[in-house]
Amino acid sequence: MFKLARATGLTVEDWQNLIFVNQTGRRFWNEVDGSYNFFAACMAYNGDTTKLNGGGPIWAIFDADAAAREKWNTKPPNVDPDGYFFSAETIAELAGKIKSPHQKKPISGEVLQETVTRYNSFVDAGADADFKKPKPLHKIQTPPFYAAWSTPILHDTLTGLRASTNGEVMDIRGEVIAGLYCAGESQGGFAQHGLARCLAFGRVAGRHAAKRVA
Repeated sequence: MFKLARATGLTVEDWQNLIFVNQTGRRFWNEVDGSYNFFAACMAYNGDTTKLNGGGPIWAIFDADAAAREKWNTKPPNVDPDGYFFSAETIAELAGKIKSPHQKKPISGEVLQETVTRYNSFVDAGADADFKKPKPLHKIQTPPFYAAWSTPILHDTLTGLRASTNGEVMDIRGEVIAGLYCAGESQGGFAQHGLARCLAFGRVAGRHAAKRVA
Protein backbone atom coordinates (compact mmCIF):
# COMPACT_ATOMS: atom_id res chain seq x y z
CA MET A 1 0.00 0.00 0.00
CA PHE A 2 2.98 2.34 0.38
CA LYS A 3 2.93 3.33 -3.29
CA LEU A 4 -0.55 4.71 -2.64
CA ALA A 5 0.16 6.23 0.78
CA ARG A 6 3.44 7.71 -0.58
CA ALA A 7 4.75 8.73 2.86
CA THR A 8 4.89 7.46 6.41
CA GLY A 9 3.80 10.79 7.87
CA LEU A 10 5.09 12.65 10.93
CA THR A 11 3.91 11.59 14.39
CA VAL A 12 3.22 14.53 16.69
CA GLU A 13 4.20 14.19 20.34
CA ASP A 14 3.39 17.74 21.46
CA TRP A 15 0.71 19.80 19.70
CA GLN A 16 2.31 22.94 21.17
CA ASN A 17 4.85 22.65 18.35
CA LEU A 18 2.52 23.77 15.57
CA ILE A 19 -0.60 25.63 14.62
CA PHE A 20 -3.46 24.54 12.37
CA VAL A 21 -4.78 26.79 9.63
CA ASN A 22 -7.73 26.23 7.32
CA GLN A 23 -7.75 26.70 3.55
CA THR A 24 -7.85 30.48 4.00
CA GLY A 25 -4.63 30.49 6.07
CA ARG A 26 -6.31 31.31 9.37
CA ARG A 27 -6.27 29.50 12.71
CA PHE A 28 -9.63 28.06 13.71
CA TRP A 29 -9.19 26.11 16.97
CA ASN A 30 -7.06 25.30 20.00
CA GLU A 31 -4.52 22.82 18.62
CA VAL A 32 -4.18 20.77 21.81
CA ASP A 33 -7.94 20.05 21.94
CA GLY A 34 -8.69 16.73 20.25
CA SER A 35 -12.36 16.58 21.27
CA TYR A 36 -15.32 16.31 18.92
CA ASN A 37 -15.50 20.11 19.04
CA PHE A 38 -12.21 20.09 17.12
CA PHE A 39 -13.74 17.99 14.34
CA ALA A 40 -16.73 20.33 14.20
CA ALA A 41 -14.35 23.28 13.82
CA CYS A 42 -12.47 21.50 11.03
CA MET A 43 -15.71 20.99 9.13
CA ALA A 44 -17.08 24.48 9.73
CA TYR A 45 -17.84 27.04 7.04
CA ASN A 46 -14.79 29.22 6.34
CA GLY A 47 -15.65 31.34 3.33
CA ASP A 48 -16.13 28.82 0.52
CA THR A 49 -19.74 29.45 -0.51
CA THR A 50 -19.79 26.25 -2.59
CA LYS A 51 -18.90 24.05 0.38
CA LEU A 52 -20.95 25.10 3.37
CA ASN A 53 -20.78 21.69 5.07
CA GLY A 54 -17.04 21.17 5.24
CA GLY A 55 -14.00 23.31 5.67
CA GLY A 56 -11.51 21.99 3.14
CA PRO A 57 -7.84 21.17 3.77
CA ILE A 58 -6.21 21.69 7.15
CA TRP A 59 -2.50 22.58 7.20
CA ALA A 60 -0.09 22.26 10.13
CA ILE A 61 2.32 25.20 10.13
CA PHE A 62 5.61 24.89 12.02
CA ASP A 63 9.27 25.88 11.82
CA ALA A 64 12.72 24.30 11.96
CA ASP A 65 12.84 24.55 15.75
CA ALA A 66 9.60 22.56 16.03
CA ALA A 67 10.95 19.89 13.69
CA ALA A 68 14.07 19.64 15.87
CA ARG A 69 12.03 19.38 19.08
CA GLU A 70 9.90 16.62 17.55
CA LYS A 71 12.99 14.95 16.00
CA TRP A 72 11.27 14.93 12.59
CA ASN A 73 13.02 14.07 9.36
CA THR A 74 11.19 16.35 6.95
CA LYS A 75 12.33 14.61 3.78
CA PRO A 76 10.73 11.75 1.80
CA PRO A 77 9.65 9.06 2.44
CA ASN A 78 8.58 10.62 5.73
CA VAL A 79 6.63 13.30 3.86
CA ASP A 80 5.05 13.63 0.42
CA PRO A 81 6.13 16.88 -1.27
CA ASP A 82 3.76 16.24 -4.19
CA GLY A 83 0.80 18.22 -2.90
CA TYR A 84 0.95 17.36 0.81
CA PHE A 85 4.12 18.85 2.31
CA PHE A 86 5.87 22.14 1.59
CA SER A 87 8.79 24.18 2.92
CA ALA A 88 10.11 27.69 2.37
CA GLU A 89 12.43 30.27 3.88
CA THR A 90 9.61 32.74 4.62
CA ILE A 91 5.98 32.38 5.66
CA ALA A 92 4.76 34.34 2.64
CA GLU A 93 6.75 32.11 0.29
CA LEU A 94 5.38 29.04 2.08
CA ALA A 95 1.81 30.18 1.45
CA GLY A 96 2.54 30.51 -2.26
CA LYS A 97 3.93 26.99 -2.44
CA ILE A 98 0.84 25.30 -1.01
CA LYS A 99 -0.71 23.66 -4.04
CA SER A 100 -2.85 20.56 -3.61
CA PRO A 101 -5.65 18.98 -5.63
CA HIS A 102 -7.86 19.61 -2.60
CA GLN A 103 -6.86 23.27 -2.10
CA LYS A 104 -9.37 25.12 -4.28
CA LYS A 105 -7.90 28.60 -3.80
CA PRO A 106 -4.34 29.74 -3.02
CA ILE A 107 -3.54 30.84 0.53
CA SER A 108 -2.65 34.50 0.81
CA GLY A 109 0.92 35.06 1.99
CA GLU A 110 -0.22 38.20 3.80
CA VAL A 111 -2.97 36.34 5.66
CA LEU A 112 -0.72 33.45 6.67
CA GLN A 113 1.93 35.90 7.89
CA GLU A 114 -0.69 37.75 9.92
CA THR A 115 -1.81 34.44 11.43
CA VAL A 116 1.73 33.46 12.45
CA THR A 117 2.56 36.94 13.75
CA ARG A 118 -0.59 36.99 15.88
CA TYR A 119 0.14 33.52 17.26
CA ASN A 120 3.70 34.55 18.14
CA SER A 121 2.26 37.48 20.07
CA PHE A 122 0.24 34.99 22.13
CA VAL A 123 3.49 33.22 23.05
CA ASP A 124 4.86 36.54 24.31
CA ALA A 125 1.63 37.24 26.21
CA GLY A 126 1.41 33.71 27.64
CA ALA A 127 -2.23 33.40 26.59
CA ASP A 128 -4.17 32.54 23.42
CA ALA A 129 -6.71 35.34 23.03
CA ASP A 130 -8.46 33.61 20.12
CA PHE A 131 -8.96 29.95 21.07
CA LYS A 132 -7.68 29.58 24.66
CA LYS A 133 -4.84 27.22 23.85
CA PRO A 134 -3.22 26.62 27.25
CA LYS A 135 -0.17 28.91 27.45
CA PRO A 136 1.26 28.84 23.90
CA LEU A 137 4.91 27.86 24.29
CA HIS A 138 6.77 28.17 20.99
CA LYS A 139 7.01 30.89 18.38
CA ILE A 140 7.07 30.01 14.70
CA GLN A 141 10.08 32.06 13.69
CA THR A 142 13.04 29.93 12.55
CA PRO A 143 13.34 29.02 8.85
CA PRO A 144 12.75 26.85 7.04
CA PHE A 145 9.02 26.96 7.61
CA TYR A 146 6.77 24.00 6.85
CA ALA A 147 3.17 23.27 5.89
CA ALA A 148 1.97 19.68 6.30
CA TRP A 149 -1.35 18.17 5.20
CA SER A 150 -3.19 17.51 8.46
CA THR A 151 -6.84 17.02 7.62
CA PRO A 152 -8.19 14.87 10.48
CA ILE A 153 -10.14 11.65 10.17
CA LEU A 154 -12.46 9.73 12.46
CA HIS A 155 -10.82 6.44 13.38
CA ASP A 156 -14.04 4.52 14.07
CA THR A 157 -17.72 5.06 13.43
CA LEU A 158 -20.04 4.88 16.41
CA THR A 159 -23.19 3.96 14.51
CA GLY A 160 -24.37 2.34 11.30
CA LEU A 161 -26.85 -0.17 9.96
CA ARG A 162 -28.65 -2.25 12.56
CA ALA A 163 -27.59 -5.89 12.26
CA SER A 164 -28.26 -9.22 13.87
CA THR A 165 -25.55 -11.23 15.58
CA ASN A 166 -25.13 -12.98 12.23
CA GLY A 167 -24.34 -9.70 10.49
CA GLU A 168 -27.74 -9.59 8.75
CA VAL A 169 -29.05 -6.08 8.14
CA MET A 170 -32.34 -5.31 9.92
CA ASP A 171 -35.02 -2.83 8.92
CA ILE A 172 -36.54 -0.12 11.13
CA ARG A 173 -38.94 -2.69 12.61
CA GLY A 174 -36.11 -5.02 13.63
CA GLU A 175 -36.91 -7.52 10.89
CA VAL A 176 -34.01 -9.18 9.04
CA ILE A 177 -33.64 -8.19 5.37
CA ALA A 178 -32.99 -11.55 3.76
CA GLY A 179 -29.64 -11.86 2.01
CA LEU A 180 -28.31 -8.44 3.03
CA TYR A 181 -25.25 -8.34 5.31
CA CYS A 182 -22.85 -5.73 6.64
CA ALA A 183 -19.68 -5.71 8.71
CA GLY A 184 -17.10 -3.24 9.95
CA GLU A 185 -17.62 0.52 9.83
CA SER A 186 -21.03 0.23 8.14
CA GLN A 187 -22.40 -1.78 11.07
CA GLY A 188 -23.94 -0.28 14.18
CA GLY A 189 -24.58 -1.71 17.61
CA PHE A 190 -21.18 -3.30 18.32
CA ALA A 191 -18.32 -1.58 20.12
CA GLN A 192 -15.54 -3.76 18.74
CA HIS A 193 -12.57 -1.70 17.64
CA GLY A 194 -10.79 -1.20 14.32
CA LEU A 195 -9.84 -4.04 12.00
CA ALA A 196 -10.94 -6.65 14.54
CA ARG A 197 -14.49 -5.42 14.08
CA CYS A 198 -14.26 -5.80 10.30
CA LEU A 199 -12.57 -9.20 10.37
CA ALA A 200 -14.73 -10.76 13.08
CA PHE A 201 -18.09 -9.76 11.65
CA GLY A 202 -16.93 -10.28 8.08
CA ARG A 203 -16.23 -13.89 8.99
CA VAL A 204 -19.49 -14.26 10.95
CA ALA A 205 -21.53 -12.80 8.10
CA GLY A 206 -19.67 -14.81 5.47
CA ARG A 207 -20.19 -18.12 7.26
CA HIS A 208 -23.88 -17.40 7.77
CA ALA A 209 -24.37 -16.34 4.16
CA ALA A 210 -22.64 -19.50 2.94
CA LYS A 211 -25.22 -21.63 4.73
CA ARG A 212 -28.17 -19.93 3.06
CA VAL A 213 -30.11 -21.81 0.42
CA ALA A 214 -29.79 -20.11 -2.95
